[in-house]
Amino acid sequence: MRKIFLSVLLASAAFGFASAEKYAEIDGLWYWMDAGTQIAKPCKATQVWPVPEGMTYDDLSNTVYAGDVVIPASFEYDGTTYQVTEIFSSCFADAKVTSVTLPESILVLGQSSFARTTELTEIVIPNSVTTINAQAFMSSGLKTLTLGSGVESVGQMSFMSCKSLTDMYVLSTTPPTLGGYNFNMTTTSQMTLHVPADALEAYKGSDWAKNFAEVVAMENGGGDVEVTGITLDRTSYIGIPGETFTLNATVEPEDATDKTVEWSTSDESVATVADGLVTLVADGNATITAKCGEFTVTCSVIVDSTNVGIEAIEAGDDVKARYFNLQGIEVINPAEGQMVIERKGDKVRKMVF
Repeated sequence: MRKIFLSVLLASAAFGFASAEKYAEIDGLWYWMDAGTQIAKPCKATQVWPVPEGMTYDDLSNTVYAGDVVIPASFEYDGTTYQVTEIFSSCFADAKVTSVTLPESILVLGQSSFARTTELTEIVIPNSVTTINAQAFMSSGLKTLTLGSGVESVGQMSFMSCKSLTDMYVLSTTPPTLGGYNFNMTTTSQMTLHVPADALEAYKGSDWAKNFAEVVAMENGGGDVEVTGITLDRTSYIGIPGETFTLNATVEPEDATDKTVEWSTSDESVATVADGLVTLVADGNATITAKCGEFTVTCSVIVDSTNVGIEAIEAGDDVKARYFNLQGIEVINPAEGQMVIERKGDKVRKMVF
C-alpha cells in the first residue's frame, strides 16, 4: 500500500527558491523524501507532518513497525528513483521489529533510531555506515551486534542499558571514536569484543577495551566474516499475471560481513524482481535468482493465466493432481478444509480440500 503527502517548503524571499519534501508509505514503511536531492529516509509514522489528507493523527500514532523489516537501497516513486541513505532519528524507537536488514546505501543511523527495540536481538551495520548517532540502540534487546568496517564514530549512550549484549564485532581496523556512557548499565562481565587480528592491540589500548570482559581477534584474522550459504523461504511459485509475492533470503552465517543479496530474473517478460519483491508479468516460466558472495539459490516461477477457476478441471481428468498453498509452496498432504491451489496438467483451480 502506498500513500503520499506533499509539503512544499518556501524558502526566504531573499534566496528566491522553493524545495519540496514528500512523505510516502511504501510497503509498510513511511519515508521522508527530498525530490531535489532524490534522497529518502525511513521515518516513524508520527514524524509525518502535517497529517496527510484523509488520515488522522491517531492513524499515524497507531502505526507500529513490527516483525522482519528489509529496507531497500533505493526505490522508484512517481517516476523518481530515491536513494535510501539514512535512518531518521527515532524511526524504529519502541518498535516491535524482530530483524532489520540495512542496505549498503545507508551512511548514518539517526539519534535513537533503534532505541528500546526490545525484540531486536541482532543486527549487522553495513560497511557503508560511517556515523552512529547518540542513543541509537539504547535499551534494546541486542545480544549480538556487528559494526561494519566504515564506522568512524559512535555517539554517546548508543548501547546504554543493552543488558542482553554478549558479543560485538567491530570490523574497522581503526577503533571508531566512542562517545561517553556507551556501555553504562550493560553486563560487562558477559561481553566479548571481536576485532580484526591486525587491530587487536589498537583496540586493547582504546576506550573500547574497558567496557568488555574480553577483546579477541576474529578467527579469520582479517576481520571480514565470509558468507557460507544462502537460502530462500520458497523454491517455487505458481500464479497469474499481475500477482506479486516476496522472497525472503537468509544469508549464513548471521554475522557475515557483507550480506548484500543481488536479485535477478531469467526472463523479465514473465516475472521481474526488485529487492525480493517478485511481480508476475505474463504467461511463461522464469527463474528468480538470489546471489550473495559466491553463493546462489533459485525459485522457479510459473505464470499461467489460462483455465483458472473451478471449471478448469474436468471430472474425467486422470492426470495426477498437485497441490500448492496460497504462497505457491507445494503441499504433499493437504489438511481437510485447507484452501489450496490444485494443478492437474495445465489446468489450475483454487479449492478447499
